[in-house]
Amino acid sequence: MGRQLRDYQEEAIRNLRNGSILCGGVGSGKSMTSIAYYTTVCGNAVEDVFEHMKNPIDLYIITTARKRDTFEWSGECANFSLSTKEGLGQANVVVDSWNNIKKYDKVFGAFFIFDEQRLVSSGSWVKAFLKIAKKNKWILLSATPGDT
Repeated sequence: MGRQLRDYQEEAIRNLRNGSILCGGVGSGKSMTSIAYYTTVCGNAVEDVFEHMKNPIDLYIITTARKRDTFEWSGECANFSLSTKEGLGQANVVVDSWNNIKKYDKVFGAFFIFDEQRLVSSGSWVKAFLKIAKKNKWILLSATPGDT
C-alpha cells in the first residue's frame, strides 16, 4: 500500500481525544495525523484510516489563508478519499481561514481541525472558537512548544 502512517503518528492517533492539542515540529505530519484521527472519530480503527469511513461526519479545517489558498489541505485530504469539492469524497469537507471562523459558529455535530492555532486573548476568533468547541468534536494543531 502506498499510503501509510509512521509509528509515531499511529501512537499519536491512539492518544488523541476530543479537544486535544497535537503539537509537533514543522513537517512532522500533523496534518496527516489529524485527518487520520478524524477517520477514527468516524468509526475506523487506526489500522484502517485509509479505508471507507463507517460513519462520516462533516469536516471543517480552519487554517491560515495561505494554506487555504495553496490547497495544501486538499492534497492531504485526497490521501483519505476526501475532497473539498461538493459531492466528491466520503464527507463534506470545508477548508477556510481563521479570518472566516465566525462563519462556522453555528455548525453542530461536525469535526473541526484548527491548524496553526490563533487563539490568544479574548477576541472574536476566540469567541467563535468557544462556540464551535461546545457543539462539535475538534483538535488543534500547533508547532509552538508552549501550546502543550
